[in-house]
This record gives sequence, structure tokens and C-alpha cells, in this order.
Amino acid sequence: MSTPTLSTSTLPGPVQELETADDALAYLNNTLLPDASLTALEGQLADLLASFDSAAESTSAALERTLDDAARSVPRLAYDLHFMRDGALGLASLLSRTRSAMPAASAADSEAQRALADLARLDRTRTRMEAARGVLREAESWSTLEGEVGALLSEKTYEKAAERLADARKSMVVFSGTPEYEPRRALLVSLQNELEAALSAALVAAFSAQDVALCKRFYGIFVRIDREGEFRNYYYGSRRTTLVASWTTCDTTVTTTGTDTPTAGTPITTTAFSVQFWTTWLSSFLGMLNVERHAIPSIFPDPQATFSTLVSSTLSALQPSLAQRLAGLSLSNIVTVYEKTEEFARSVERVVEKVRMATTPVPSASPNTHERTLSRPPSHARRRSSMRMSVSFRANSASSAGRGGEQGPGGSGNANAQDDQDAASEWELALFHAFLDFQADYGVLERRFLLDELARSTAQHPQSRSSSWDVEEGGRRMREEALDVFAAAEDALARCIAFTHGFAAVGLVQAVDGCVSEWISRWKAVVEAVSKASANASNGAGAGAADVGATDGSEGELADLDYTARDWADIQRAMRFLGAGRATLERVSTCEGKIRKTLSQVHKQHYASAGASAASRKGHIGMVKNALDSPELGTLLASCSANAPPTSTPTPTPAASLLTAARGALADLAGACQVSLQRVLLAPLLAHLTPYASLPIWAERVPSTASTAGGLVVPTFSRDPTPGVQRLAEGLLNLPRLFDVVLGDEGVPFLPTSASSSATGPGHSEDENPEAVVAAWLASLGQVVLAHVVTTALPRIVALSESGRAQLVIDLEYLGNVLHALGEEEDGVLQRWAGLVRMDDAAFEQAFASRDRDDNVMREVVRMRRAGRDTR
Repeated sequence: MSTPTLSTSTLPGPVQELETADDALAYLNNTLLPDASLTALEGQLADLLASFDSAAESTSAALERTLDDAARSVPRLAYDLHFMRDGALGLASLLSRTRSAMPAASAADSEAQRALADLARLDRTRTRMEAARGVLREAESWSTLEGEVGALLSEKTYEKAAERLADARKSMVVFSGTPEYEPRRALLVSLQNELEAALSAALVAAFSAQDVALCKRFYGIFVRIDREGEFRNYYYGSRRTTLVASWTTCDTTVTTTGTDTPTAGTPITTTAFSVQFWTTWLSSFLGMLNVERHAIPSIFPDPQATFSTLVSSTLSALQPSLAQRLAGLSLSNIVTVYEKTEEFARSVERVVEKVRMATTPVPSASPNTHERTLSRPPSHARRRSSMRMSVSFRANSASSAGRGGEQGPGGSGNANAQDDQDAASEWELALFHAFLDFQADYGVLERRFLLDELARSTAQHPQSRSSSWDVEEGGRRMREEALDVFAAAEDALARCIAFTHGFAAVGLVQAVDGCVSEWISRWKAVVEAVSKASANASNGAGAGAADVGATDGSEGELADLDYTARDWADIQRAMRFLGAGRATLERVSTCEGKIRKTLSQVHKQHYASAGASAASRKGHIGMVKNALDSPELGTLLASCSANAPPTSTPTPTPAASLLTAARGALADLAGACQVSLQRVLLAPLLAHLTPYASLPIWAERVPSTASTAGGLVVPTFSRDPTPGVQRLAEGLLNLPRLFDVVLGDEGVPFLPTSASSSATGPGHSEDENPEAVVAAWLASLGQVVLAHVVTTALPRIVALSESGRAQLVIDLEYLGNVLHALGEEEDGVLQRWAGLVRMDDAAFEQAFASRDRDDNVMREVVRMRRAGRDTR
């Protein structure tokens, strides 16, 4: 009974790989994909554990069967041993009787041994003499080699001449290590050169006539004389001659002369290489390849590798190179050329697949036949390996992308398959390598291209003439330019996907962010310039002197306010700029949403799973990924995938902004617009406080009671606020009516600003209604008025008498009530001023004694009160 054995060939694949690995840790590191997600790793580990569990169960079952068989066989073991012992004893007895019966056998054996030794020696001598005779004949043939080959060449029997030279090359080993080796080798090379020269004319004719049978015959001759590489170079050169010639005639630049321009006679330099030329050239290239896919399999034993080398050698022979041609194109044209190149690559891939299908051998039962079919001449394999780009070009990190390298010898059974795959992708790497530097610098190129587009777009509406714009023109022009700017941003997103397959997303976001922020910053400068010009014009013309663009509504319902026609025009201009800014904010949010949605698809396609990540590292896409992959890219794509909008409508305020610089520039623009609007709204009102500090009432000494001529005492019951404060308060209380009339139901087109202070106004949330926005504006204006009162108007008062202090308290309390009505929750500074001014001398001195050193209000009030006492 046979005992079952456990063979590793019956085990699952992972168990066999673990058996051949050095240790378990190395096996796990090689098996688990490093770029896989946790879910993919968990699934892979589950599969490995299932395989190992199955192998353990199989091993346990085999061991149990082995133990059962051994247990059944042990009882028969003693009987079998006893039987074998009896047989051995019987054989020994028989051998002893046989030897005793043949006493003279030893002498006969000695004679036989000597005879056999003589025969062996004679046979060895004969073999060596025959070998020496063959060597001598080969050596003798060298004396007639040159004459024989010359005669064969004159007779044009090239095959026989090649055979003769091939035999002579084989006999070169006879002269190895002797002084005759170098002269004979030189003679052999010279004869091979003569044969090659004799074939040159016929070879060129065969190439020109595309005679496949004759080319195949010549290929065999070149292989016999060890000139296969030269034949391939001749073949590749003949096939690419027309393509290289058409490429060379397309000069990098062409100089023409303008005739119908103002600069007639001036040389104009234009680029001859264009997308149209590249498309036409690729079409010619593809036509040549379609012809060669029928000829190459009939001539060469390795058609796939030969086809790939034909494509790559044609591209490498181009002068100037494709990369140099691309350097003279704009980014948009480079992207178009890249798209045309990808279309060409897909067509070539179909041609290569047809070649592969035409040359794939039919499966045979004989493995030797299959090996002979896949075998290649060793010399060609070495030549291709020296020309082929290294596999590390696609597998290395971005630091080594674009560099060639040496490929180490394979030590596994997959080495030949890997070599075939590398040869098949050789043409693809050669075709797309010219674009790699541009793809690596995509962010810089895109930003430069967008800024150029921005300059061309804004050149149609020079912002230097902004001072002459009417009320509507500034905001309208900003909206119009926003259409062009964000259309260019969307085009940049499309270029990024088409040119870099989304791997340059970091550079894309930076380029778009920089371009949009640059454009917004220019408009901020325009707003500031317009505001400054308006302020200078208002100061120079004076109130009521300007008559520009007031609206009918302002002349009707708001005619009683303190604003001139110029003021109304400035208010409306600022509001138009704010409206354009808010529209820009919405476009920024929309642009961010589109970028997030597109980049989430890139993440899903190339990073979502281990399989997708591994697949994206193949071919020309792998070149781009290895050149541009970075931790920043992974973080950006992951965040976009996590925060991608569920619908086509992007969220107005994304969780994490992509265009941070653009949003910051918008905040600055909002601040400039808000400051301009606040200046226009408050300048006429604050003008009432200009003479406030010089009013005589502050130093006036009037008793608390007054006597009439009849001797009656008339008490002073109450005081009214000063006229300037009253007019300021009336203007502030009219602001709600101004907003309601001028802005209607739309509310203030507010923008979020990073500085929600009295200088720029409060921030804005998208969900606020117009009433809330107007209330925020009123509070902001109240902050500006409060700041002006406590920092400018009050500190200018020189002295306060007792009567002046009473009047100032009335003004401060009245102004505080008005500001509170506007929604300004001031921090108690007016109350503190009023409290310190209201105190009698004793209470004030006590408060002064316990003052804080940094109490500016106390310092100012002390100065005023002391100056008031000095004037008594």
C-alpha cells in the first residue's frame, strides 16, 4: 500500500509563495500592496488567512492518513524483516558455492581488464585524432577564405558567402589565445564589410520596393554574419526617411514681412510648428505603421519588439526634438498636441494588438515548440535592452522620473514576460516623454497662461480710465471680466484633466487661486482709486457744486437729507461694486464646487482602491503620476472626495476653501468698498462736528439761575443738545430710511470680510435676510461715528466750564441714545465720558486719585476740567 505524501505543488498559491520566501515578514511586505486603503488591506488579509486555514486543514488530513497507514503497516514489519533476512542468508550461501566452483576465474578477469583498457585507449586516441583533423581542416580553410568569399560575391551568391563567413566565425575559437587570432578576426570583419557593401544597393532597392520576401532573405544573410543590428538600423532608417524629412522641413520659425499693417516692412516671426502640422504628421506616421504591420511579421522573428522599436527610433531621430518644438507653443496648444498624441497612441495600440494577434502561436502540446516560437536572437535582445528605457522610469518616485537607468537581470520565471511588456511599452514612453517636463511644471505654466489671458481680457477695458466711469460702468465691467476670468478657470480645470489626468491638481488650484486673487486685487486698487478721486472731487467742489448722476428716487423721497448729487452717485457706485463683489463670491464658490467634483472623480479613478492605484501607474499615465504624485496631492484629492457636493450645484460655503487667496482678496475688496461707502454716507454727517470743539459754550461761565430786570429768578430747567449733535443725530436716524429707499428689497449686497470692525463693516452670512444686513450696516456706521466722536471731536475741546460740562453731558447722553437706536452696542465709553464730566470737583478728585495710568478718557477730562478752572 502506498503512503500518501504531502507535496507543496498541491498547496494553494500563497502557501507556496510563503515556502519560497526568506521569512514571513518579507513575504507580507511583498504581498500586501503599500498604496492600498485599509478596506483593501483587510480584504487581502482575509483572503490570505482563508488560504492558510485551508492549507492547514489539508496538511492535518494528510498527516492523519499517514499515521493511519503507518499504524496498519507496523504489524507486518517484523514478518517482512524476517523474510528479507532469510533471503539474504540464502543468497550468501549461493555466492559462496559459486566462487568455490570457479577457481581460475581471477586470471581470466585480469586478461579481460587489460584488453578493455587497450580498447578504451585506442578509442580515445582515435577521437582526438579526428578532432585534430577537423581543426586542421578548418585552419587550412582560412588560407582560401578570402578567395572563396570574393568569388561568391562576384557571382552574387550572397547566401553561400554568408554561410562561408559564418563557418569561419565559428572556427575563430581555434585561434583563441594565439598570435593568429587578431589578424584572422580583422580578415573576417573585412570580408563581412565587403558582403554588407555588396548588399547595400540591393538592400536599398528592396526597402524602396517594399519587397518583403527579398527583405527577409537579406535579414537571414545579416543574421548569419552577425550584422542583425545593422540590418534593423537600415530598415528603420528607410521607413522613417519621409517622416524625418517632413519634420525637418518644418522650421521652428518662419520670417515673413507684413504688408497691410502700420509696420509694413517689419519682419514678423511666426511659429511653423502647430497643432495642424502635428496632426498631419501623426496621420502620415500612422499610415506607415499600418503598412508595416503586414511586412514586419514576415521579416523579423519578434514583430512586436521590432514594431515598438520602429516607433521609438523614429521619434528619437527627430531634430529638433518634439520637446524643443513644444517649447515654442502656448499651454493650450501643448494640451491640444497632447490630446492628439493620445489619440495617435490609441491607434498605435490597436495596430500593436493586431500584430500581437497575428503572431500569437497556436497552443501546442509540445512545450519545446512553444519555447522555440517565443525565442529571440540573443544579439538583438542585448541591443534592445541597451536602447529601452528602464522600467524604473515608470516605477521610481518623482525625483527619478524622466531619467533612464539600467535594468537588473531578472531572477524569476516572470523575467521574459516582463521583458516583453517593457518592449511593448517602449514606443509609448518614447512618444510621451517629451511632455513630461511640461506636465511637471504645469502649475507654473498654467498660472502664467491664466495671467496672460487675464491681461488680454482686461486690455479691452483699461482700468486706468476708471475716474471717468459713470455710476453703472465700474460694477458692470467687473461683472463682465468675472465671466472671462472664471471661464478661463474652468478651461484650466479641463486642461489639467486632459494634460495631467488630474495629477497636477495642486498646481491647478494654486494657479487658479493666484489668477483670481490677482484679478480681484486689481479691482480693489480701482475701487480705492475711484474712492480717492471722488473724495478729492467732493472736497474741491464743495457741497452742492456737483451734478452727476443722481437718481430720481434720491431727488424725491430723500431730498431732505444732507447728500449732494455727487454723494448719491458715489453711493450708487460703491453699491454696484459691492454687488459685483458678491457675484464674484458666488462664482468663486461655484468654481470651487466644480474643482471638488472633478478632483473627487480623479481620486476615485486613481486612488480609491489598490487596483486603481496600481493600474494608474502603467504606461504614459504612470509617467505623469510618478512625476507629480506627492503627499499634498493625496491630501487635496482625499479632501475633495470627502467634501464633494452631492449634486451639480456646489455648496456656497465649502467646509475647507480651495481658493483661499481669492477669498482673502475678496475680503480686501469688500473692505475697500465698505470703507468707501461709509465715507460717503458719513462724511456729510460728521462734517457737523467740525466746529464742535470750538463752540463757546464749553468755556462759558453762566450761573445755574438767572435774574430778570424785575429781580425775579428764572431757573434753567433743561438744555437742548448743541445744533451740530442734533443734525448728526437726525442724519443717523435717517439712515434706515435711506437704505429702505435706495436699496429696496434687495438689501445691501454684502461680502464676507476678514476684518469685521468699524473700519470695514460687519461680516455677512449667506442665510441673512436684507433686514439683518441693513441692521448690521447701521451698527457698523454707528461704530464709525462713535470712534470719530471719542477720538477726534471730544479730545479737541480745550476747556470745560461748569456750564460746558452740563451741556456736554446732554450731548453725550443724546448721542448715546441715538447710537443705541441704530443697534450699536457701544462698550460704555460715552457713559464714561458723561460720568467723568458730570462729577463735582470732590468726587472727580477722588476718582482721579484712583485712576489707571492707561485711562485716556480720564486724562482728557482732567485736562479739560483744569483748563476750565483756569479760565475763571
